[in-house]
Amino acid sequence: MNSKIGAAFEASFIYQWSILPQLSNHPINFFSYQFLHGSFSHLIANVWYLMVFGFILENALGPWAFIIFSLSAGALAVVPEIWIQSGQSMPIVGASGAVAFMMGAVAFMFPKAKIRFLFLLIPLPNAPSTFFLPIRYLVYFWLFLQFSGLAYHSLISPKPVAYATHLGGFLLGALLGLAYRKRTQPAFEDIDLSGKDLRSFYSGLKAIHRNEIEKAKFEFESLSDRHPWLLGLQRQLMEVCIRFRQPELFDSLWKDDQFELLKRSRPQDLIKVLDQYRAQFQTLPKLNMHQSVWLLDMIERRSEYLDLAKNLRGSINNLSKTS
Repeated sequence: MNSKIGAAFEASFIYQWSILPQLSNHPINFFSYQFLHGSFSHLIANVWYLMVFGFILENALGPWAFIIFSLSAGALAVVPEIWIQSGQSMPIVGASGAVAFMMGAVAFMFPKAKIRFLFLLIPLPNAPSTFFLPIRYLVYFWLFLQFSGLAYHSLISPKPVAYATHLGGFLLGALLGLAYRKRTQPAFEDIDLSGKDLRSFYSGLKAIHRNEIEKAKFEFESLSDRHPWLLGLQRQLMEVCIRFRQPELFDSLWKDDQFELLKRSRPQDLIKVLDQYRAQFQTLPKLNMHQSVWLLDMIERRSEYLDLAKNLRGSINNLSKTS
């Protein structure tokens, strides 16, 4: 009976297309095993991580590069597992190596990135009852599970979870993420966005490099309007405009209501942005009397912004003469 069951299993679809550590596997199996899963819960877990990390990575790399890199990483990630489980007959299946690659790439490309979650389970954009969670916290928790699981599995055989594949995929993703950050065109920006918003930001950044200011203005204004309460994002967008010497683009983001919002964050952050603007363009963005007086009161408490204070006093004198 046991031999019949064994023969039937060896003839099964999963056995034919999975990775078998004790055998010499056909090259196609290194890709096909990623589309097979041992259970429904195994599939759901990988789909969940794919939704969180895959969407960000696909928008950063583009669809074809995303598919090629992910499948190739999944094929390479299983190699250490084959070595660890050499001699075992249990087939290795699942997209965990490719998903771990996505996680490592995103973690090192965009360590500030966040994702919206509904009840800690479902990643949904702009839905009620959602909140932002930094992706790096998910990565820290996941890495803890992987290393503790790998340590425990060193004591048992056969090993039911391919922890070495997970960590191998993550390492490959981390290497890609580090290489991506060293790219010079477009200049890398780690910004508090994810998914389609991240793609929109990089589209605007590329437009700046091509001197397509109207397109950059559209992308940046759209991002600013969609996320008015993300004050860190608003400051980052303005700092990008300053760094790439785009006062017109900065002015399109600089509004009276924006100033009032930024006041609610740390005053030194707003003052820093305005000082960068003054240093780059030798002037200040448009300020009314109330804003100028408020800023001057904040700045006079800080000796490092003497030049900015001087500019503000001049701005206040000019506003007094015209009013």
